[in-house]
Amino acid sequence: MIRFKVYGIDQQEDLKSMISSWMENSAVPYKVESIVDVDQFLNEGIHSIPTVVIQTEVKLEQRQYKDKQSFSDAVKKISSKMSSIVSKKIIVPTDFSETADNAIKYGAELAKNFEGGLEIVHILNPATDLNTGYMIDPGIEKLKREKLEKITQKVSEDYDIRASSRFILGFPIEELANLSAESDVLLVVGATGESDILENVFGSVASHLAQRAKSPVLIVPKGVEFTAFKEVVYASNDPGLDHKIANLVKNFVSHFDSRLHSVHIGKDESYPQWQMEAIFGGKDAVPELLISHMDEKNVVEALNKYCEKAGADLVILSTRQRGFWRTLVHSSITREMALHPHLPLLVFHDAKKA
Repeated sequence: MIRFKVYGIDQQEDLKSMISSWMENSAVPYKVESIVDVDQFLNEGIHSIPTVVIQTEVKLEQRQYKDKQSFSDAVKKISSKMSSIVSKKIIVPTDFSETADNAIKYGAELAKNFEGGLEIVHILNPATDLNTGYMIDPGIEKLKREKLEKITQKVSEDYDIRASSRFILGFPIEELANLSAESDVLLVVGATGESDILENVFGSVASHLAQRAKSPVLIVPKGVEFTAFKEVVYASNDPGLDHKIANLVKNFVSHFDSRLHSVHIGKDESYPQWQMEAIFGGKDAVPELLISHMDEKNVVEALNKYCEKAGADLVILSTRQRGFWRTLVHSSITREMALHPHLPLLVFHDAKKA
């Protein structure tokens, strides 16, 4: 949820209406609070009006802009950036396995929390006769389409959400990477698959998407049920990337009223605590923040121990370095989660990464 506080006297109703108009169109959950008490202005450090505070951390004063339009554009830009992880659409691929069914349930719960839409996707890589070019079993597509529609309808009814389906002929990894390029998407992927068509493929989808997708990817281990996140561990080895996605991470965590553990992987001197606080906030930040460092020599072991001690229920990772990913998210993810067998893993990506 994106929370706005609008401080003003005569102007606050116009600002409130303007913000509500944007957010209604975005389909992102939001709340706008009007503040007109001068004493409250002073108590909360507001020195001029009108002022808009977003998520308790971004303060925009109209006096800092040349005119009302540029002020309006600035508020809209920040709002859009903060709401992009609260996705308009959650996409869950399915191979109709037990693991994929669990990922669909997980995605449906997220969609309900975000008040967004859910799209269930099946990608069929049909076997063909090399001599004729025709599908060996043309009836399979019809059966798969009917099964997909039946699942989608049931999810929509069971969870009372906007659920749709998409049937694609192609290669799973390529098609999912293409889907991830759509705007405001969160991919939710099961960690393993068990169908004949995607045997030895669907598991690698999770690890390949962790490196190739344009949108965030949430990898759900087999059998893990959704619960509102309370202790979220964010691990990174790239301060520059942290600056780019800090608001997305904090907004996702704030949506669930979680506590954020910011863990730097590397030497303390390469990423001092003051720099981490500058990016994610200090002890009084929203969400509540805990900061740690760990040496990168035994990353997986160290993160597992940290997550266990913290009682983590979600791990968030971001990095530009492919070698780093090979250490953390590897092809055997179908058999063994690299970090922890029971922890969902949310992967953020650098938009400029190849």
